[in-house]
Amino acid sequence: MSTIRRSTRLRATSVSASASLGDDAPLRSGPNASAATPTQRPQLPAAPSLGSGDHFPSMQFISETAWPSNLCLDRSKSNWEEWSLQMTLIADHHGFTDWLDGSFPQPDVLTDAKGHRAWRTNNRSLKAFILQHISRTDYQVVANLTTAASVFGSLRKRHQDLGTHTQVTLITKAFNTRFRPGVAMSHVIEELDSLHTRILAIGPLDSDHLRTAFLVNALSEHYPHLQSMIRNSYDNPSFSSHTVV
Repeated sequence: MSTIRRSTRLRATSVSASASLGDDAPLRSGPNASAATPTQRPQLPAAPSLGSGDHFPSMQFISETAWPSNLCLDRSKSNWEEWSLQMTLIADHHGFTDWLDGSFPQPDVLTDAKGHRAWRTNNRSLKAFILQHISRTDYQVVANLTTAASVFGSLRKRHQDLGTHTQVTLITKAFNTRFRPGVAMSHVIEELDSLHTRILAIGPLDSDHLRTAFLVNALSEHYPHLQSMIRNSYDNPSFSSHTVV
């Protein structure tokens, strides 16, 4: 899918043609589509409540080039912070904020059929956009959730609650960070300070979790599929380093 619809506030009379589209209408690039960058001014989000005669969300589009080509949410990369920042910026710029955080309730199908249909279409579009930029393992976990907000919330919990393994990954990343020509030293200091803050925020290191992190990390080069299988068992209450062994 090359595009994703974004919501905007338009007069109901000017978007009746768009509202008549079915829920399964194919995605198309609109004439006003544009790529989003963090430096662009955010669009106003859609109205959070709708009533008789009020505006309802219409179906619009943004370019797929709005997303960095090499950014995919992946637990092994501990890149939730970068990924979620980019997703939030794009949602803010294109008016999807209320769909991303779940603050825009779905209009009632009986009192606002057009708004109901447009809301569903935008929700499905944003959900599809999120799913396009996550790992296959994450996709299997969240794909069946019904709203973009629930997908985003589930991913947040999944990636922020990794505990010791995330700490070890971040520590490794910190030790591999170098001051380098062409990059301001102040920028590298900011990178290290950010990693330091995230490491401490997770809490004290747990002995068994630390052993688990060592064992799983040692699989990465030659046994990535086995490593992935073990990571999928992290949520099991009885999981420990003995499980890995």
